[in-house]
Amino acid sequence: MNHCRSTHVFATMLAITLAGSLAGAAPQDAKINPDFGLVGVWETVAPAFSDCATGEPLPDSPTIRVLQTFHGDGTMTEDNTDSNDGPYRTTAQGIWQRVDSRQFRTSYMHYSFSPDRTHTLTIKIRSTITLTRDQTAFREQGEFDLLTPQDELVFTGCFNSGFRARRVGF
Repeated sequence: MNHCRSTHVFATMLAITLAGSLAGAAPQDAKINPDFGLVGVWETVAPAFSDCATGEPLPDSPTIRVLQTFHGDGTMTEDNTDSNDGPYRTTAQGIWQRVDSRQFRTSYMHYSFSPDRTHTLTIKIRSTITLTRDQTAFREQGEFDLLTPQDELVFTGCFNSGFRARRVGF
C-alpha cells in the first residue's frame, strides 16, 4: 500500500512539474517573458540589399517581406519574397544562438531551382540580430553567399533590416 501511495505522489508531483513547464512555454508568454527573447514568429519589411561597408540600402534594392520563426531549441526557419533567386526555392532552415541578453547570431540556408526543378543556387546567410529593450522589434544585419550546386561562390552581398522586424501576433 505504501508503494502505491508513493507512486501516486510521485506521479502527481511529476504532472504538476510538467504542467508548470508547459504553461511557461505557452506562445502568449513569449511577448512578456524576457527568457523567450528571440523565440517566436517575426515579420520584416525592408530593403533586400545594403552596402556592406555602410549598411545603407542599395539604390535599386527591392523591398521584401521576410517571415522568420525562431524555436526554443536553437533552430529556425525563414521564408521571404526576394524575387532575385526566383519563386522556386525551399524554406530556409538554420540555427541561432544567444550572444548576450539582446544579441543573437544566426546561420541558415535554402536552395533555389529553375522552373524545370534543376538546382541553380544555394543561398547561405549569416547574421547578427539585436532586439530592442522591450523585445518588440529587432534589427538583422548580415551577409549572404550565392553558391553554385558545386559550391562555387558566385556572389556575396549584405543586408540590414533596420529595426523593422516585428513579432507576429494574432
